[in-house]
Amino acid sequence: PLLEFTRSKKPVIASSVGAVADLIQNEYNGYLFEVNDHNKCYNLLINIITNNSLRKTIGNNAYNVFINKHSNSVIEKKLEKLLMYKMWYYSKNSSHV
Repeated sequence: PLLEFTRSKKPVIASSVGAVADLIQNEYNGYLFEVNDHNKCYNLLINIITNNSLRKTIGNNAYNVFINKHSNSVIEKKLEKLLMYKMWYYSKNSSHV
């Protein structure tokens, strides 16, 4: 769901658990708070709801990070490089009959 939000130019406010911290750059393309820090979460929500300019900036940043790191074309290029490497590796390391 986080990637769908970023692709839709929506700022993300999430607790910093698991891979969330890898996807969200705090105060750039979203906001992170510690688990159970309800006051911080509340304050972040109020700030993003009441500040249109900030909401748009964070949303645009989220979209740009998505396009540059997680779009289909980027993933395809990464997979292609991986496959090319594996093909090269196996061609160099396989025993010939």
